[in-house]
Amino acid sequence: DGDGDGDGDGDGDVAVVAPDSVRVFPSWSMRSTRRIEADPEVKAIADRYRKEADDALLGQLSDGLGDVALDETVTMLGGTALDTRTAEVRRRGATSGNLVADSMLAYYTEGGGEDGATQDTLAMINGGFIRGDRLYPSPTALTPRDVLEELPFPRTAVLLEMDGAHLRSALEQQLRLCPRPTGGFPHLSHNARMVYRLGGDGDGSDKGGGGRIVSLTVNGREVVAGRRYRIAVTDFVASGGDGCSDWCYSLHVLGNGRPPKRVALVLLDHLMGKGGDSARRIDLAEDVRVRCID
Repeated sequence: DGDGDGDGDGDGDVAVVAPDSVRVFPSWSMRSTRRIEADPEVKAIADRYRKEADDALLGQLSDGLGDVALDETVTMLGGTALDTRTAEVRRRGATSGNLVADSMLAYYTEGGGEDGATQDTLAMINGGFIRGDRLYPSPTALTPRDVLEELPFPRTAVLLEMDGAHLRSALEQQLRLCPRPTGGFPHLSHNARMVYRLGGDGDGSDKGGGGRIVSLTVNGREVVAGRRYRIAVTDFVASGGDGCSDWCYSLHVLGNGRPPKRVALVLLDHLMGKGGDSARRIDLAEDVRVRCID
């Protein structure tokens, strides 16, 4: 049996406990297989399945971006390292969450056609949507394969319109399990800032735990009840996923006349630039957008 990384195998212990009885006690002792030459027949089978998986990924790309190679460099990332580590994106702000949220905001606000609500539009991606669990050194060449592995879910970015009171309560629901790692941890676009403190005893329980928003701003202005705001999120979040039901107090709207689009393709669009130029350079920076003051 494999360890999931293809670099080791495991054993099970077998014990004879009586003349006519055999019991198996599963256990693991890892042995590296990295330097063992691959069996040609097994390798041929693995290569066939790998090609099928690559073809499926290419099909996803061609549906939204046209003729782009899976391992083509679409962006050179510089500045701060791109961090998709699970322990980070589920606890605090990370460069990967910032990048995805910025791409979603750009999709719905850049390029004209917006109806004047841009000043009150932001974007949010939950940390559990980012799955690569990697730290990319700077500089690094990012490919479509990287993006599709980081954002494997075929979920779309949608644009919601909601009252400021419901926006604040929905984002508090995303924080409800803090300070424990949570897939709901919100990462915001560059034009938004949120400060929160831990509620109650801070254990994330339903009895006063989780995060309580102290300040939430969009373009430097505090989010207030009675004012309408637009926010790009995934369709999973919009449907009240993970028990964050206050997102359902919203209307689905079009931004720039653009329909919902798979988040991975939104990010690839953003990475390649408006003109679709390959090898665009983006310099990432440490930008704390969501901060706990406890």
